[in-house]
Amino acid sequence: METKKYNPPGLALDLCLFTIVDKQEENPKKIPEKELKFLALKRLKEPYKGMYTLTGCAAVEGEKTAETLKKKLKEKSGINTDEIYMEIGGVFDDPKRDKRGHVVSITYLGLCRADKIELKGDAEWINVDYALEKFKDKMAFDHYEILLKIYKLFIERVWKDAIILNTLPELFTQYQLQLSYAAVGLAKINGTDQNFRRKIAAKEWIEKTDIKEESVISRNKAFYYKRIK
Repeated sequence: METKKYNPPGLALDLCLFTIVDKQEENPKKIPEKELKFLALKRLKEPYKGMYTLTGCAAVEGEKTAETLKKKLKEKSGINTDEIYMEIGGVFDDPKRDKRGHVVSITYLGLCRADKIELKGDAEWINVDYALEKFKDKMAFDHYEILLKIYKLFIERVWKDAIILNTLPELFTQYQLQLSYAAVGLAKINGTDQNFRRKIAAKEWIEKTDIKEESVISRNKAFYYKRIK
């Protein structure tokens, strides 16, 4: 049987990698609020030289997409991919998304602890709210639209399963978890949010340990919690 000759589109692998970090706080006695950031790089060549992009690479024949992406991440950004949670977030296939030709992107949603990631080169963490407000014309390809869609997916997912715990240390207090949810607008910042704590308790994602905070100067040191495996 004769088969038609055709030119398939190229295949790119991109990662929208989020983390939640402490904001800078001048008062050492105050627990700092948190903010959501994503990993961005500046392109060093045309097209879109000098503009921001998500991190990514081209697919490699004979390799699984996640394996290729993790390998290239380590090479390009110095990221230990063992510390990253990843899942496919979407497929972006607009034929005009890349000036160089028709390239389809399989984009992964990623989460990690920033303190476990040692960046190199032009990689940097950027505040998501700031980028969504200011970066519409500063991101290459369709990466602004991808960032927006993967961010919305992440927000939809945080109450459905425990993925936000991938941004926290192994041991954390309930208030630290509350501040992480506050960073994405899903909990109060100040004081104990009882509604939030009831929701978390109902999920059965975490369990209380017998370990208390050591670095906090307070009579009422909170107990640490950990993720239920």
